[in-house]
Amino acid sequence: SSSAWTGSASTGTINTGPVSPCGTSTVRFINYSLDGSNYSITSSTPGDSIRTFTSGGTNQNFLSVSGFKVNQTNLKISFFTQGAAVGTFPLQYLTVNQYDSVSLITPFNINITSYGAVGQFIEGNFTGQVREILTNNLHNVSATFRVRRN
Repeated sequence: SSSAWTGSASTGTINTGPVSPCGTSTVRFINYSLDGSNYSITSSTPGDSIRTFTSGGTNQNFLSVSGFKVNQTNLKISFFTQGAAVGTFPLQYLTVNQYDSVSLITPFNINITSYGAVGQFIEGNFTGQVREILTNNLHNVSATFRVRRN
């Protein structure tokens, strides 16, 4: 939000009302780390794709985000939570790179720090561990994201 600005002009004092800043970034991103290796999927990189689905109904709220690099099979991330507002919620589903069959080591929470109206941005982060179902290996995962709400 912005406050009113009052300035002077050759015709006297003019109250412009609320002023919005120019140049607000429209870039969407998912930056994530898997076992210490960093990855980035952004809307400004050709071949990167980010999809967001939300619901704010009275019976079920959710946020589902996925991102991937076209033609790079193992560079992808997808996550789901029933949180659809600013706050901390349990992460309920996560796949990252080649690890599609994993279980989350709980507690594994997602922090939603900004939840804009439709067309605006949802921002947040999470950090935790996943366990491969077939091998029982643990993997450390963290992410920050900024996605457009649809």
